[in-house]
Amino acid sequence: MSSTAGGEIHTTGAASLEGNFTTDDGTPYCIAITTSETIDSFKVVKATLSYTKETDMTGHVTVNGSVGEYVKLTCTREGTTNTVITGKVTGTGVDPPDTIVGNGKWSLRAEAEVSGHR
Repeated sequence: MSSTAGGEIHTTGAASLEGNFTTDDGTPYCIAITTSETIDSFKVVKATLSYTKETDMTGHVTVNGSVGEYVKLTCTREGTTNTVITGKVTGTGVDPPDTIVGNGKWSLRAEAEVSGHR
């Protein structure tokens, strides 16, 4: 994966996460993740998204990873890893660490339409 985007990721419920990332050219992407099990609440204010091409942040993906002091989530589509989200959890982290398994959907954030990025 040759490109990165900065952003954040946080829990939005007992079994859901949301991540927001902006590429170097200013395109804002959002991923909504639903997990198969409940996870402890956490937030990463300085997360990094690694990807190969911007089309990696489209459609549905399978999500696997973990959260403890750090979060690492691998997003795959049709058996191929296309994005990885990493970062240090803000505050004390999740102890004991949680395994994250679920599904996600990438989309452009609403601001993208306002700023002219599509």
